[in-house]
Amino acid sequence: TRTYTVVVATPTPASLNVSSGSTMTLFNGDVRSSTVTGGSTPYSISQDAASKSIITVDLSGAALKVTGKAVGTASFDVKDSAGGSYTVTVTVN
Repeated sequence: TRTYTVVVATPTPASLNVSSGSTMTLFNGDVRSSTVTGGSTPYSISQDAASKSIITVDLSGAALKVTGKAVGTASFDVKDSAGGSYTVTVTVN
């Protein structure tokens, strides 16, 4: 009689990332499209009230759209369902 041990590994998801990187520069009225990758879906956005006056951030699935609304610097966090977070800082000229 032989005994075998089988180990099943759960793959670790790739790190959360945004295709445009962690910094963006836009002009007022510009729209930048990016894609969220890695991490665990579904994704969500966290943005404070002050940054909402400078940029609009829309997320649909993994498609991210950032629109410059006013001159200034703002940031937002993309979060995944496993608690991962990726911060993007946007400068609007």
